[in-house]
Amino acid sequence: MPSPVDEIIAASVRGDLETVAALLERDASLAGAANMLGSTAVHAAHYSGHSGIERLLLSKYRPLDGFLAAELGLEAELRRLLKQNPAFPTERNAAGSTALHGACYWGSVETARMLLDHGADARAVTADSFLQIHPLGCAVASPDVPNPSQDESVVLSLVDLLLDRGADVNARRRDGMTALHSAAYRGHLRVIRRLVERGADRTLEAHDAGPHAGQTPADTAAARGETAAVALLRSL
Repeated sequence: MPSPVDEIIAASVRGDLETVAALLERDASLAGAANMLGSTAVHAAHYSGHSGIERLLLSKYRPLDGFLAAELGLEAELRRLLKQNPAFPTERNAAGSTALHGACYWGSVETARMLLDHGADARAVTADSFLQIHPLGCAVASPDVPNPSQDESVVLSLVDLLLDRGADVNARRRDGMTALHSAAYRGHLRVIRRLVERGADRTLEAHDAGPHAGQTPADTAAARGETAAVALLRSL
């Protein structure tokens, strides 16, 4: 049986306003509750094109802040906040992430660019005990609801942006996975090629813990059945 968080996210994806409203009546905190991949009902409604549900969630239950504005690609809102608080790009949310991490994870290229232009650190690491990930790693990952980062062209744009602004192409998250591992996992051939062109090390292995322990990017691609990615990684 799905959890209430999963229920409200699924209802927001399909545009079921009645179910969303009923769930919020029972528990208003569901508007901001995230699943294990960081998706919330607001993200689901926004990127699924259900503006009525998005307005309901934001107007009554979850105030819009700079972190959410960056994730949703709301450039005007983020620009306004940056004028009010120039230090915002270096601040962290309760989970230990900067707004740049969120913008990259949700494929919001222009808000990521805006944050970098205003002092965000392309090498910042999340201050959490789980992933400890860099923005580049966030850019090559993807949430589990419709969002721009499902388009490889968007991921490629973010990769170029971050590397041009000083990101470490071989930065590892806590389990030793790099952006190249993540690109291999997703079978993103253009991203794989670009990362290797920019200096990504194909021989780096994930640490001896977790489901990808000891894997090189090619191993990760092979485990996922991404045969084209395996062939590309072995040919570069």
